[in-house]
Amino acid sequence: MSRITKRQLLAGVYWIEIPEAEIYMLCGCPADSVKHLIKAGLIKEVTREGHTFENGPNIILLSDVMLQRGYFSNLAEFVILQMFYRQGMLIPDHPGNRGMRPLLIGSEEQIKAQLSYIHRGNYGLISIHELLDAGLSRASAERMMLLKEKFAFGSIQLSSNNLVASQVLGSHPLEIRDGVMIKRLSLNCFKIEYQGESCEVDLNLDEGENYFPPYQLDFHPQKLAHFGVIHAGEGDGWDINRATAGSILIYAGKFYLIDAGPNIIYTLRALGIGISEIEGIFHTHIHDDHFAGITAMVRAGFKLKYYTTRLIRHSVEKKLSALLSIHQEDFGNFFDYYDLEFNKWNNLDGLEVKPLFSPHPVETNLFSFRVMPEKGGEYLSYSHFCDLVSFATLKKFIREGRAGELTNSYLEKVRERYLVPATLKKIDVGGGMVHGESEDFRDDQSDKLILCHTEKPLTKKQLEVGQEATFGSVDILIPPRCDYYRQRAMTLLDSYFGGVSSDQLERLLDLGEIIELSPGQSIREKQEAISHVYLILSGWMEVSSDEEHYRGSTLSHGALVGERMVLNQDDSSSYNYKAISYIRTYRLEAKRYVEFIKKNNFYTQLTELHLRRAILSNSSLFNEGISYLQQNSIAANMRQQHCSKGEALAFNQGDFAMLIGQGSFEVCNGLSTITKLRAGYIIGQDQILYKTDDLFTYLALEDSEIYIIPAEILRQIPIVRWKLMEISEKMRKIYLGTKFLSEPMFVWEESYCTHLKKVDRSRKKFFNLAIKFIKDLTNDKRGGSAKPTANEIKRFDNLFKQLTADFEIEEGVLESNNYSGLFDHRAQHDAILKAFQHSLEQVKREQLLTAEQLDMLFFEKLVTHILLHDHKYSVFGWK
Repeated sequence: MSRITKRQLLAGVYWIEIPEAEIYMLCGCPADSVKHLIKAGLIKEVTREGHTFENGPNIILLSDVMLQRGYFSNLAEFVILQMFYRQGMLIPDHPGNRGMRPLLIGSEEQIKAQLSYIHRGNYGLISIHELLDAGLSRASAERMMLLKEKFAFGSIQLSSNNLVASQVLGSHPLEIRDGVMIKRLSLNCFKIEYQGESCEVDLNLDEGENYFPPYQLDFHPQKLAHFGVIHAGEGDGWDINRATAGSILIYAGKFYLIDAGPNIIYTLRALGIGISEIEGIFHTHIHDDHFAGITAMVRAGFKLKYYTTRLIRHSVEKKLSALLSIHQEDFGNFFDYYDLEFNKWNNLDGLEVKPLFSPHPVETNLFSFRVMPEKGGEYLSYSHFCDLVSFATLKKFIREGRAGELTNSYLEKVRERYLVPATLKKIDVGGGMVHGESEDFRDDQSDKLILCHTEKPLTKKQLEVGQEATFGSVDILIPPRCDYYRQRAMTLLDSYFGGVSSDQLERLLDLGEIIELSPGQSIREKQEAISHVYLILSGWMEVSSDEEHYRGSTLSHGALVGERMVLNQDDSSSYNYKAISYIRTYRLEAKRYVEFIKKNNFYTQLTELHLRRAILSNSSLFNEGISYLQQNSIAANMRQQHCSKGEALAFNQGDFAMLIGQGSFEVCNGLSTITKLRAGYIIGQDQILYKTDDLFTYLALEDSEIYIIPAEILRQIPIVRWKLMEISEKMRKIYLGTKFLSEPMFVWEESYCTHLKKVDRSRKKFFNLAIKFIKDLTNDKRGGSAKPTANEIKRFDNLFKQLTADFEIEEGVLESNNYSGLFDHRAQHDAILKAFQHSLEQVKREQLLTAEQLDMLFFEKLVTHILLHDHKYSVFGWK
């Protein structure tokens, strides 16, 4: 019988089981991993010592890269929570608590990111200072910290290191325990060995692969309203059959998310809502079942509006920056945030919203929305109350008569806040210590109560208080006041045909019709004559083709389908267009569309743009989420350049990126070929994101055509920035991996520059001293076991002092630029200095490191830090 069991859960995610060594390892940890484990039967209930609880994983092997295909590869929060509470690892006197902590294995960078993100997920903001910085008064901050301590059983852990164990997997094999070994074969590829047996896992997602949800959702057509609510999820973080609790608010025919849980894109697709149809997001708090999908919303081609209180925004920014190792200001590159005031009606162009503070382990606000009917009268309202805490839990926190404690008066204020009547109210009935109970709302006078946020079926007692909502059901509070789809069509045409009068656009609309397509319905089969153009107003369409290298794409709100074929009178294209949700589209006869184009002198311009847009559509960077208006802007501003076989690309011509239109290039690190790039790939991601020099050289393998695109255009598009972050992270880690094969590794490269002159000058000085020391040791013929001389001890000591001074200079520059990530960056410096201090003490004990050991030390600690962290603040050098 095999000692090692390997099972694939989904693309890029595996389960490894070695019972003899008590190893149950989840390899790869994207959103909803815990649900996949439950569904696969790898988490189930067991009974021991009179207790019934769950078994499951005790180790998580992290992906080497945080992002793949635009989504998080490592989101360990709920898996760790399952180990803590549902397995009982953290509960005193629990049979599942046998002194073993959850174990994270992975690169140093990913372990640090996960520990910090898990810590934020447990506690949110973790000090009075952070709460004051988020806008709370001193009294409110102190009460908030008191609440946090109550939920944390009396004290907040300073870091997740006390709760979660970790082992850094570097360039050498690592023993997990009891003879079980793991080693990295290449980026995201690992080999596990035990007693003569072995298996390999590959956590990379191949082209065309994605993480998929553990449940299936039915398709639903849109229903628009002036004011209404679409029920988009009623489950919780453990429910394997339903999406997590969330709603979509409809106001004036526009959509607003309330929270964004895991697999939010799948949810929107099932509801026939494209990302670009989302006007904004109202966010309650940072737990993963409400947070994990927030970054999926950057897949729009514009910055979505982000609505919450300043308190919650700071909490979200801290968790996101921990997860991605970015600085807090980067949040503003992806969202336009609007800070709402607590306990006040904030007016958003007629939609009024009141955030209400909710006592919870992390910063949380509830939302109440109201809209005035057209003919006046009383407001109609919707209250979204997730996450709540039950009155019974709060009562346990009451300590009357003691200064600074929570009182019954405070509890009554919370009760009053909860029970304000609404036309429609959705409440959390998840129970336990951090969720609500239906009994608390038995006397609620709201017209309709929806119960949600639970994995269990509603009980008879709960249904006496409220009712269940099914996925996709809609409560319309105020019916539509106009034809919103026609309004959308008019807005899109106006942006597309700038300068054409509204009268002409109205006449154009009258020539066509708005129709609905069902999921699976095609508007054109391959090489079939196309008789109409289609302007997508809602929903999702999939584009497929048999053409070599075509990656496929999805189209949604704002896409104009069939225009290129109609203008060029080309029916030979192999593209097929199929609805993958319910779709509303404006359809116009091809003949009438061409007449309109020619009459308004757009024919030549659009024909030329389409030739270039065809290049963009073949790139995964531009084939999703970008409006036709943005595609036209990119196409109009890019210029073609020929590159002969063997020619190297040069980046000294300005601030731009390069898109391979035809041909192919090899990516080189010195004399080594790292990978090959073909048509559709972008070069220059670090130039766009950080304006740093490229780490690689690019040589044309054949005569090729590239397109130069101004970087500033791309910086303004959230989905492009997001995808480039993924490319940059992967390429930097490939670079670091290949450098381990070079000799020596620790050499200065101009690509290490931050473009902050003071920092770069100091850094080069340290490199020169260190490289000279390594070279002298290499030329020394005494052998590796030789004792250090007094001069060598002094030189190593001087290196340590120079590195300390170098970090102090860097921190001073960052402080003068108000760098929000300075605290974490300083902590990274401290960890590096600690490693060097340990080596210095070793030298002083007359154990001189060899040249190879020093080369490895300097490279692993310093170059890795420069490439994975320092480049992220180089933006200060050119702002």
